[in-house]
Amino acid sequence: TLAAAIAAANNGDTVTLLADATEDVVINKNITLDLGGKTLTNTNAGKATISVTGGKVTVKGGSVMGGTSYYNIEVTKGSNANLTLENVTATAGNTGSSMIDNWGTLTINSGSYTGGLDTIKNEPGAKLTITGGDFTLTKGTSKGFTGVVFNYGDLTITGGTFTQSDKSAPYGQAQVIHTDKSGSSAPSTVIKGGTFKNLCTRSTAWTVRIVGADYSWIEVSGGTFNKSVSESYCADGFIPTKNADGTYGVKEGKYVAKIGSKKYETLADAIRLAAKGKTITLLDNVTENVEIKANKNLTLDLNGFTLNGGTGTAKAALTNYGTITITDSSAAKTGTIKRDDTGTTGETSYYVINNKGTMTIESGTVSNNSGYRKANSTGSMVGSSLICNGDDDALAPVLNIEGGKFVQENFIAIKNGLLGTLNVSGGEISSKHSAIQNWYKATITGGTINGQLWTDAFVWAEGTSIGETKIGGNAEFNGEIVMDITGTNVIPKLEITDGEL
Repeated sequence: TLAAAIAAANNGDTVTLLADATEDVVINKNITLDLGGKTLTNTNAGKATISVTGGKVTVKGGSVMGGTSYYNIEVTKGSNANLTLENVTATAGNTGSSMIDNWGTLTINSGSYTGGLDTIKNEPGAKLTITGGDFTLTKGTSKGFTGVVFNYGDLTITGGTFTQSDKSAPYGQAQVIHTDKSGSSAPSTVIKGGTFKNLCTRSTAWTVRIVGADYSWIEVSGGTFNKSVSESYCADGFIPTKNADGTYGVKEGKYVAKIGSKKYETLADAIRLAAKGKTITLLDNVTENVEIKANKNLTLDLNGFTLNGGTGTAKAALTNYGTITITDSSAAKTGTIKRDDTGTTGETSYYVINNKGTMTIESGTVSNNSGYRKANSTGSMVGSSLICNGDDDALAPVLNIEGGKFVQENFIAIKNGLLGTLNVSGGEISSKHSAIQNWYKATITGGTINGQLWTDAFVWAEGTSIGETKIGGNAEFNGEIVMDITGTNVIPKLEITDGEL
């Protein structure tokens, strides 16, 4: 008998099956069981065909048939045993119990494994590693959740094919990879490769599923699936993707913005696809130079993250031709728009925001390190404005500042240029030079201005404009209020009705 051969084997021996046999065997030593291409069949006595109760065991090269009850192959509870399966064809004899049950350490490198209530059940605290093989669940039941692999323990899959083949499995039952918690031991499912198919036509026929809301239990960084992978299941640095052949998987990447529940890998894509009146919410820091087309009307929620326009390109971090509201919904209000410019001349700096349409800023921070003092006694400026509202292009933009912080270390914080309308009712605008330079129409009724408020006449540009500045309300000024009439025959206008000066 096979049992007698196993009993006679010493640690390190290989026991080879020479003929088909009907036995239920127990292994509790370090041996290899070579099935020799033969079939080992369960006795239907309510025991596993192969039960590993101790030692380090390899079973390879043949078939193992299960009985009408109980598991087909098991690593028993409390055994601390280690089992490796290679080129084994294992078939369940019933759908009332799992085909393979693991309480220890189980490694499957190859073979074919079919049937059972679950094809493989990995118990709490157990370790299951699958590098290859074919695994098929043939029949869903109404006895509760089932799966090709049902995991309570530590599961790692790097290869293999996993199929739930019951097309009409009961509602919400048959799955491919199922992860659940039993007791205090949290499970772990790591999928790095493999092919996963659920052929059930029901909408709840999950391919990969966890029960519970703790998505730290699962990490998917590879594999091919016939249904889309939930973003919350992806490992860090990976996002779901649809493959060219219609299957699904994951790829390296991250989402940086969303509109409702739809997420995007670039802010530019979110802006391009945003419908009228929609809110784009940042999900991560982004380094992009983005543009709002004239037909767009949207809200950009910084959500505590940073839009960085990059370095050395003659583009603003944000150029607006349409209608946009900028806000920051984060509790800490740390959302920022900036450009990481470096250098000593204006050629390496540019506006952070270039508004050519209608823009309202409710909250958030706009900052820059462009603008550099020349090394001379006059302290002249070389650089770019933080925000330009009205460039030399004869458009008529409107900029409404209702809140937020605007910090320009050296040059102009807000330039209200040719044909620009600037309304400031809140926020804090700071610069070591000009907090605001106005060449057209500016009304300041609130907020705090730290630095010069400069009113001038835009006489060097085509379509000469004359600065008109009105100050009132509860605006607070910490710095100079300047009218520049030097070298021009047109006089800017300044009207002060109220405010803290």
